[in-house]
Amino acid sequence: MNLNTTHQDSLNLPYQEVLQFTNPLYYRYEKSEIGIISQLALEAGNWTFTAVHDAEDFYTVTHETGVSFLAELKNGTGKNKGTYQIKGCVQN
Repeated sequence: MNLNTTHQDSLNLPYQEVLQFTNPLYYRYEKSEIGIISQLALEAGNWTFTAVHDAEDFYTVTHETGVSFLAELKNGTGKNKGTYQIKGCVQN
């Protein structure tokens, strides 16, 4: 059986994706009168996620700790090519 990429993408099969965070990822990061209120999700570094195609260039990515978010794959040029941009809230 010969499946082309279009058919494989439509199956929404999960795959492993290593994402690099140059800064920590927070569930919550707010400035308040008493200081910064934050709740850390993942420290800066390289983390392996399970990615599932959602729609167009959007993927739902989930870490084994339960951290999950919707990300858009950037197909641009230069340093942003092949990078993800988080869309929406980080969830657990």
